[in-house]
Amino acid sequence: MKRTILLFSASLALAACHDKRAPKRMAIRAIAEKQPKVKAVANAKVEMKIEGMMCVGCARTIAQKLNESPGIAHAVVDFKAKEATVAYDSAQTDTLTLSQVVAAAGPYKVGGVTRL
Repeated sequence: MKRTILLFSASLALAACHDKRAPKRMAIRAIAEKQPKVKAVANAKVEMKIEGMMCVGCARTIAQKLNESPGIAHAVVDFKAKEATVAYDSAQTDTLTLSQVVAAAGPYKVGGVTRL
């Protein structure tokens, strides 16, 4: 019985991290590749607490989405600390937009933002 519960829990955790929106992401990436890449100049930096990450893959997905967003100079997501550090150009984006990017990456939510 314990083995069955363990297998069920493991499969549930894997299913929770599986992104079912892959075709939609590929379409967004194709559009982004057509636009010229302009490197943002970081004049603001924040630390965001992120809720809902269940694995290192979740952190990698969030970091990728943040780094692909306009105005982001550099984003690093730490799975163990459950937080992201983002350097960005405040003329191109803001913390509300950063929170929306995190939420759009999957079942994640920004729990708090601290300016650095």
